[in-house]
Amino acid sequence: DFLEIKEGQTVVVSIPVRVTGEAIGAKRDGGILAVAAREIQVSTLPKSIPSELIADVSHLEIGESVHAREVELPEGVTLDSNEEEVIASVVPSRASALAEASEATGDEDAEGEAGEEAAGEEGDKEES
Repeated sequence: DFLEIKEGQTVVVSIPVRVTGEAIGAKRDGGILAVAAREIQVSTLPKSIPSELIADVSHLEIGESVHAREVELPEGVTLDSNEEEVIASVVPSRASALAEASEATGDEDAEGEAGEEAAGEEGDKEES
């Protein structure tokens, strides 16, 4: 079916979002760029409908995201999607998450061993 669009009347359309740049968190820290949305809805006049929108992710570190409100819109185009909608985010890779977990566990084990040794020494003193 075709819709009749009147000149001067705004329309709501879904526009593709192209993710650009190489996220710092992926490049430097080994994170993974996860693209959550490939299009967002905007409201505009028919003559102003953009062919695509750009989401720059080059500044993202692990744990950070680009939201719909951060996508630059051309003049005359307003966001119709939820402003908080995540377009892309950088998440830790399994390898980096496992490394962090083992570091945290290793630190706790070292503290636990030191505590056990101290407790053992106290027990020796009590037996004397």
